[in-house]
Amino acid sequence: MLGLPTQFAAGALRVLIADPKKAVAVSMALLIRQWGHSARAVFGSFEALETAREYRPNVILMDHTLGPVLTGSQVAQQFRQELGPKLAALVGLAESTEGDRSNAAFDFWLDRPIDPQALEQLLSETTVRRGQRRENTLF
Repeated sequence: MLGLPTQFAAGALRVLIADPKKAVAVSMALLIRQWGHSARAVFGSFEALETAREYRPNVILMDHTLGPVLTGSQVAQQFRQELGPKLAALVGLAESTEGDRSNAAFDFWLDRPIDPQALEQLLSETTVRRGQRRENTLF
């Protein structure tokens, strides 16, 4: 038993981690679940697209190269088309010297190795922004 929450807190995010490095993806998913959010880990481009269609994540953390057939940028563009405004944040993951940081497909970038505090802050800010958007649409 990992001591992970079986029920999620109000305002919990649905986070999809798409990374070909399986240990990294699973570790991030476990950490995010400990913070009270729902999280799923996938390891390839087609699996990411398929899972996102069913899971409908609010946040996607994705290796910018992903593969094996589609790059992270190509998958990100597809997410934008399919999930639209329901997607609160699309985050590119890369080494600090990798990735085109001006790539409009991603909202944010996190450098590897991922700093857990930076990730937690990003998720907290996304939760707040998502709540504000909801409040603005009530009337």
